[in-house]
Amino acid sequence: MINNYLDEFLLRNDPESRQFRSKLTQSVFIVFYAALATWLIADIVFTFVLLDRSKSMMAIDLAIILALAAIGALNFRSLRQGNVDRAAIILCTLILILTLVCTLLFPKQIYILSVAYLIGILLAGVVQGGKSAFIFAGISFLAINIAWWRAYLMYREVDPLFEGPIGSFFLLGQAMLYFGFAAILQSLSQYIRRTIERLSAQTEQLTQMALTDPLTGLANRRHILDQMDREYIRARRYRRPISLVFIDMDGFKPINDHFGHIFGDDILRGAAVALSGVLRSTDLLARIGGDEFAILLPETTISGAQGVVTKLRKALSAYSRHLGATVPELTFCAGISQLRQDDKSSEALLARADDAQYRAKDAGKAQTRTQLEFDQLPLFNSTRRNPRRN
Repeated sequence: MINNYLDEFLLRNDPESRQFRSKLTQSVFIVFYAALATWLIADIVFTFVLLDRSKSMMAIDLAIILALAAIGALNFRSLRQGNVDRAAIILCTLILILTLVCTLLFPKQIYILSVAYLIGILLAGVVQGGKSAFIFAGISFLAINIAWWRAYLMYREVDPLFEGPIGSFFLLGQAMLYFGFAAILQSLSQYIRRTIERLSAQTEQLTQMALTDPLTGLANRRHILDQMDREYIRARRYRRPISLVFIDMDGFKPINDHFGHIFGDDILRGAAVALSGVLRSTDLLARIGGDEFAILLPETTISGAQGVVTKLRKALSAYSRHLGATVPELTFCAGISQLRQDDKSSEALLARADDAQYRAKDAGKAQTRTQLEFDQLPLFNSTRRNPRRN
């Protein structure tokens, strides 16, 4: 509960919207510097061209502009380094300070300048999100009170616009405007957050569907190929072994023909569970089509992969015994390959596993063949610890 409170009131961005708000904050920085440049140009025009202001006033404005620009530059650097929350807070605070300075320097224009406080509230609500708009609405209301009372003390005797009743209505109106605006921004922020969360969930679901075999729940061909590419890069960098096992179920077509495809699908699902049970969490079992499976074994040599195949055969045999005597014993042929030193991509590993599997099928049921039977080129073997059990 406390963490939720802090997330809402200490201006913390949720991770899902951080990238969006980072880009938005960078755009606001551009507008901020454009506003400072406009202010500087206006000062120069009024001081040297129209001769409507003293140079001392311009010097004050110039000092403020330079200070804001310097703080903004440091803040922008912080944003580029990934600290979105701090950058957003400082940016909104700069806008608020700038507005307060203007209302204090030009108290007679307070009724017009008061609208500028909405800019800081807007930035807080849009760039930071959450309930930060209410925080800046409260600070802005306090600032406008300070500025108005200063103007009241200066002009109450000479200007009827600064009489007490008018000021009361003005400050009441500002409170309603600031906090009402903050409420709208909070609703918008919540809607954006819910939308981002919903889209993220949908994206994750679609990604999971794209990488999962719908029948067995295992990884599909696309998933294991993507993982092979990543493991290939890692193995080449750290000179670690990788093995790949191709499995083709023996005599599965007669089971489908005799018992039906629904029963055959149940067999595949059960076989997938049995095979998964003997693998490590770092291994990846995938169904690549029909009754064919592939197993990616990081940190594993051919010798270690042969040990894994032995365990897979025992697990499948144990599952097969539970199906009853009417179902033929489930067996498979396996082809094993290991990453070579001269492999240019993971596709070479895939091709050798496929070739070894075909050789195993040609030899009969429940056979295992490795690439060592037809390929003797140097492999990636571990030079440190033993990579895997046999």
